[in-house]
Amino acid sequence: MVYKEEIRINKIVIMKLKQVIAALMLVIAAQHAFAQDDKTCGEKLKSLEEQWVQRLHAEAALTLQGLAESCPKYSERIYIKGAEVLNFAVESALNPEERQKAIDKLFTLYAQYDKNFPNNQNASDIKKAMLLSQYKLVNDDELYAMLNASFAKNSTAFTDYNALETYFMLYLKRYEAGDKGITNDQFIEKYGAISGQAALAQYNFMLEKDALVAKQENLMLTDDEKARLAFSSTSAESLDAVIDNINILASKHLTCQKLEEYFEKSFEKGKAEVLWLRSVVEVMFRNRCNASQLLAKALTALHGLKPTAQTAYYMGTLSQRKDKRAEAAEFFNLSAKLETSVEKKAERYFAIAGLMRPTDKKQAREYALKAAQLNPKFGRPYLFLAEMYAAGSPECNLTDFEAKALNWLAIETLKKAETAEPKYKATVAAMAQRYAKNAPTKEDMKAAKVKKGNKINYGCWINETIIAPNL
Repeated sequence: MVYKEEIRINKIVIMKLKQVIAALMLVIAAQHAFAQDDKTCGEKLKSLEEQWVQRLHAEAALTLQGLAESCPKYSERIYIKGAEVLNFAVESALNPEERQKAIDKLFTLYAQYDKNFPNNQNASDIKKAMLLSQYKLVNDDELYAMLNASFAKNSTAFTDYNALETYFMLYLKRYEAGDKGITNDQFIEKYGAISGQAALAQYNFMLEKDALVAKQENLMLTDDEKARLAFSSTSAESLDAVIDNINILASKHLTCQKLEEYFEKSFEKGKAEVLWLRSVVEVMFRNRCNASQLLAKALTALHGLKPTAQTAYYMGTLSQRKDKRAEAAEFFNLSAKLETSVEKKAERYFAIAGLMRPTDKKQAREYALKAAQLNPKFGRPYLFLAEMYAAGSPECNLTDFEAKALNWLAIETLKKAETAEPKYKATVAAMAQRYAKNAPTKEDMKAAKVKKGNKINYGCWINETIIAPNL
């Protein structure tokens, strides 16, 4: 009996083992199939990208159709590259019917993208709206409704400068019409939100640009990275123009008092929200409300919550306008430290040089040189130094001849400004002519017993050596 029971148990064990092995085989087969599918999808995607590069647009469109159907979740690149293919089809359409078909295909692709990659950054709703607007397939009211719904759903998705400007222009038009029931407070709120988002988008593009520029100094960028670098640079510059335009157009409906009264009502509620504070600061700064206590309060709160190079720069600017030079220099230094852009770092150091000149010429000179050395294409620091040298230096106990000879140093410094930025050629020529009139003459050199080629050493804050020229 025991023997038979053992046999029965062994049969059960063997049966279960077979079931486990069968299940494992199914899993392995499925994994193999998935691997084969991934390989096939990868090959198709590679074909699509190669066809696009080779400008085989019809072939790329056919490949895209099959790829989107058979490999919908393989890679976001299917939809990114596919959008390029279909946008080209829209642009190159020979008639309205052909264009509409291409637009329908593009919108279907966007829908697939959002379904299969719900966390994508494509901002499909905004792109749809702007494409319909481009080809005049919607009127202003319809376009506004689309953009307004997208902004209410996710304002941070608005990174396209054209979409941001269009949205503001449509809202401004509705406000100025006076028949849409838009109050002054609502206008300020919307203006602040759009302006703040434009500033945030620009900031993020600058970060991306600076990171890629820094990488480029040591490593070769991929083709995608090169494209992103060009895109982020163009977007940041375009957003700067959009922000200026928005503020100019809005300013005729605003005063600092109106802005302060509006934002003050919401300050307690919004003082812990970075996005809201950024909107307040950008709006108040752009409208030159520098004396506003609310601006100082909002900026201090924003800098405390999320200190950035920009907030530090704004803090320094406010301190400078209050004639708190040492405090301003500290903030500009912090701004330079937080900056990832070499150009902006140099600008911050140059700003400190200007602050220091009235009280500490040595530091002013050091910061100006630091700015020039950091950015070799920055000519203004040399113009600044030339002016400092030519202005003389009574605190250095120079002889009359040494004081006059500083004009030679100023002229030599001017040449560096022109080398750094050739656009200053005319400025340099005019300044050099002025300095040359105050430089030593042959008679001055003879009286001082200075000959051509002699060195004239300066200590004090100047700390330079010049060689007497041949007159």
